[in-house]
Amino acid sequence: MDKPHLTPNFNPVSNLVYAAEGSDVETTIIDGKVVMENRTVKTLDEERILREARERAFKLLKRAGIDAHLN
Repeated sequence: MDKPHLTPNFNPVSNLVYAAEGSDVETTIIDGKVVMENRTVKTLDEERILREARERAFKLLKRAGIDAHLN
């Protein structure tokens, strides 16, 4: 909690609620299970999800008659 947007830190709970950002989260544990560690989600296939999102976006643009290229 040594970042400019979290300083000064008079009340850690208040700082987490009102000043912390998603990028401040490194590890997330839900119901005793590590869901994200070192900013890597362990319960999802992120590469597959991103690939599928790109493919669906391209197909949507194609149906709309917009010429687009996947990068």
